[in-house]
Amino acid sequence: MKNFILSLLILILSFLSFNFQVNGKHGILNDNDPKIQSLTIYPNPTSGEFKVQIENTGHQKVNITIFNTIGKVILTENFHDTPANFGRDFNFENEKSGLYFVSVQVGEKTFTKKVVVE
Repeated sequence: MKNFILSLLILILSFLSFNFQVNGKHGILNDNDPKIQSLTIYPNPTSGEFKVQIENTGHQKVNITIFNTIGKVILTENFHDTPANFGRDFNFENEKSGLYFVSVQVGEKTFTKKVVVE
């Protein structure tokens, strides 16, 4: 029963985090954003190792923050004057299995995607 409730909570948080419209500088990555061509996380789901790939950063400052479903920040990294196509590898093999959120800030905009660690 405990596992069922935990799974249901993760499903609800995932739905709420990715299915609402956010105003202002924050939002869900979409095809209409001129600053970023794509934000890709792969493989997803993962056994622990995954890559965050950002295309067309415009040589801006990039901040990557990864947090869990209760909002605890697991990792934060900042990069300055990134190349137009920027990628960073992460290793979460020592982290617990579950759902994580990858928040990427490029310039003044922030976008969030999920990654599942099995």
